[in-house]
Amino acid sequence: MQYKLYLLLEILQKLLYTISEVVFVRERMQNFDPRQTMQRDTFEVFHYREPKPNTVEVHHHDFYEVYYLIKGEVEYWVDGRIIAMQPGDLLLINPQELHRPVVDPQSPTYERIVLWINREYLETQFGITEEVGYIAGKPLR
Repeated sequence: MQYKLYLLLEILQKLLYTISEVVFVRERMQNFDPRQTMQRDTFEVFHYREPKPNTVEVHHHDFYEVYYLIKGEVEYWVDGRIIAMQPGDLLLINPQELHRPVVDPQSPTYERIVLWINREYLETQFGITEEVGYIAGKPLR
């Protein structure tokens, strides 16, 4: 399992440092987009900061979602597990896993970076062919 964690972190580092679109994500704040489908066949990056976060219902999609919490108090519900997130935590959500954030309504600001990665893109570019598990500042289980 630790090998998978290192492999995933290596992949994320490569994505974040070699693709120019991602380099400036911190400067490109976006309004929350409720869609749950990808418009590109590689990856999409979103940077959201909300003083009053929108409620997101339980959902799933056919791509990987990497969630990085920058600021706020949030728990993530993933397939029946509740994962307490802290700023700086990274969470990987596999394709087809039911999930949703549960944001504390008293949290003054909810800020995060969300990276959607097409399953086929990850398989062809990096050889990932299996589900890789959760990360939340903790080892994979």
